[in-house]
Amino acid sequence: MSKRLAVVGTLLVDTIHRPDLAIVESFGGIAYSVAYLAALADQTAHAAPRVGVQPICRVGADVWDDVTAAWRQFPCLDLSLLIREPGAAPRNTLVYGGGGGEVGGEGGAEAVGVGDRSECPTGLLAPLSDQDIVLANGADLILVNCITGKDISLAALRILSAGCGRVYLDVHSLVLGFADDGKRFYRQPPDGLEWLSCADVVQCNRAEAATLAGLDAFEHDPSGVDEFLQGQLVWASNRQPGRPSVVVLTEGAKGATLLWRHDGRVERALIPAPAVEVLDPTGAGDAFGAGYALAWLLGAGPREAAALGTRTGAAACTVSGIPEAARLQKALEAL
Repeated sequence: MSKRLAVVGTLLVDTIHRPDLAIVESFGGIAYSVAYLAALADQTAHAAPRVGVQPICRVGADVWDDVTAAWRQFPCLDLSLLIREPGAAPRNTLVYGGGGGEVGGEGGAEAVGVGDRSECPTGLLAPLSDQDIVLANGADLILVNCITGKDISLAALRILSAGCGRVYLDVHSLVLGFADDGKRFYRQPPDGLEWLSCADVVQCNRAEAATLAGLDAFEHDPSGVDEFLQGQLVWASNRQPGRPSVVVLTEGAKGATLLWRHDGRVERALIPAPAVEVLDPTGAGDAFGAGYALAWLLGAGPREAAALGTRTGAAACTVSGIPEAARLQKALEAL
């Protein structure tokens, strides 16, 4: 018996600037989730159940042939739900080592600094609607990665939540707003708790969790974040039993902090990440989500799923962009 795992998000074309290294251009956004899910699923293809991965996103006509050719390298990928757009794919400029400074983009758009990285997406396409995702209903697991925060409508997410077995939500840019001049800034998202209540597992980092809690993204008391997340688990259990049942707080090189409900109380654990020489951290959070989601679908509990997530995220840090399938498999096998 096979399992079906759908991935929702935005496909971007990234230009990555790192100190003293060559500029790297790569597919980005949902492409990280899809590539790592596909590589992991192909590694477990001998096991039962088999997992088929279905990306659901808009793909610009200018990159359609290259994207589909790259994804056809992975036998487990089903490309039937991709949406071909007549225009160009969105672009994204990432700059590391600038202390979070701003980066100019097309049309005067600028990116908000996020730690030691600045990011500037331009040319975003329309969010996925309920009509776009109707064929995903019935999937055994949906991984929703909020790459830009404008990836899917809340109405469409509610439909997925009602029609699918499990929902994994990566908060990501859901907490970033767009100013009139194109700048991005941290802010509590409208209906933020409604988004969280549609998921069984919620992934975020500390800046994202703090913003959801109404705190400053970087200057806040960590206990306030923990209190908010624990309260969210209790609130969800009272309102919608079972959603969310796990919160994953990614902690970079430290690994991930898990909070989950068990026997009426909130359990907590830190899952360490393997030490690696970091070449490029772009996509590490997306890779973590891929590892966790796949392990969860195959029957793992929160600790085991997070352990695969931290290994996959660490592997992503050892390559830049998304390499061809063979190199991607090699990076995963090394850990």
